[in-house]
Amino acid sequence: MEKDTQLVARKGLRTPGQAVNLVSRLPYGALQGSDAVVYFVHDSSDWSAKPGFFMAPWTLMTPATAGQFPAAALIFRKGLVAEGDLLVDLNLRPDDLFDLKGTPLPQDASFDELRLKDVPKGPALKPGDVIDPLVHLAGRTSVTFSERPRPPALKELRPYIDRARQTVVSTHGQLRLDYGKGVLAVNAPAAQGLSGALRGAGTADLADLTVTSNMDPGHVIAVSLDDRPLATSRKILLQVMSEEKATGFRTEPAPGGRRKVVDIGRDPWLVREFEGTVRFKRADAAALKVTALDPNGEPLNTVLGAGEIRLGRSILYYLIEPNHAAPAR
Repeated sequence: MEKDTQLVARKGLRTPGQAVNLVSRLPYGALQGSDAVVYFVHDSSDWSAKPGFFMAPWTLMTPATAGQFPAAALIFRKGLVAEGDLLVDLNLRPDDLFDLKGTPLPQDASFDELRLKDVPKGPALKPGDVIDPLVHLAGRTSVTFSERPRPPALKELRPYIDRARQTVVSTHGQLRLDYGKGVLAVNAPAAQGLSGALRGAGTADLADLTVTSNMDPGHVIAVSLDDRPLATSRKILLQVMSEEKATGFRTEPAPGGRRKVVDIGRDPWLVREFEGTVRFKRADAAALKVTALDPNGEPLNTVLGAGEIRLGRSILYYLIEPNHAAPAR
């Protein structure tokens, strides 16, 4: 199969900062060329906390998840982040799998130093080698199940994966994950922004805009709505999210430095106030109008100038477009 469907299930109870799951997964789904990303589970038509309800830990219907679908879904459905290069091409013999011989391509990215010694230093793959699982964040991988023997194909991964600096860059450069700082940068022609611990990221200088924010976690992403690059687009969605939790959500200390959830909370959902500044670089930025939208996409107010947009404390969406209608070029 050249493409696949990814089923996304959450482990454990929902915790603050859930939005990073959505905003990071869909760009990587686009990178992998996946046919679909299926989230689990859409259990109602409104945002409501349901104490004791068996679907409560996994519901999509929260501000930080359903509220982030517009930009994230556009990135995936319209391919605003391009497919990456094929970095791994494996053939696994079913008989070998039945004999529990395993695969050199594990899913778990939390390697310790002992297992890192099994990662090949170049494109050659020997018996017993393990491919660095961070490869999925750099480019595409393909696995075929066939009894016909075929040697594995592995491209050099060192230009993309730097475990010393704790960074992974996609083959086309449109995604850069700093997992040491906990920040994903999206820098494609029609989709740009940051997701994660923005406070430690400083000012992110992307191709067509800059983002500065102290939100931790925070998610600020701009996407084109007219299939043009952000540099020339006449309709842009700027989307913002921070941290959410239900009213009354409580935890208590647990062994091993962890925390135990003792109350998943109740309505209404609470969202930490947004903070930050987005600056568009394009020459006509000062002439663009910026319309703040409510959670339903209805306009609230309009200001002139996208050269410096100070994020409103409770504004999820902004529509950015020319101030005066003009014939399309």
